[in-house]
Amino acid sequence: MNYYQADQEIPENNVYDYGFWNLNRILVGMGRSLADFPPIPLLQQQWAHRIPNPLLQAEQYNIDEMATLVDEQRAIFNPDQVAAFNAVLESVTNNQGLFFFFSRRKTGHPA
Repeated sequence: MNYYQADQEIPENNVYDYGFWNLNRILVGMGRSLADFPPIPLLQQQWAHRIPNPLLQAEQYNIDEMATLVDEQRAIFNPDQVAAFNAVLESVTNNQGLFFFFSRRKTGHPA
């Protein structure tokens, strides 16, 4: 199986299929797929396995180090941070969806 890097050209005979794959990813996020829009052709390849995720490639985490860091930081959370952390962890663990935090107060972090 060929893996295509972000800076590598996709062969001309695969360009349309790759474009439809990207379109299908957007449609799936909206609860639809290419199959809902005939006569658009269905995918000929499984591109998810052929296009490496650049975010996963860029970051290689040591799970043990990350767990230690989380435990150290969680120990110094204030009550609001504990509540937010627990809510996000529960959402991720139970596949409940996304979180968006908004505050009119200054966070102490640069914008």
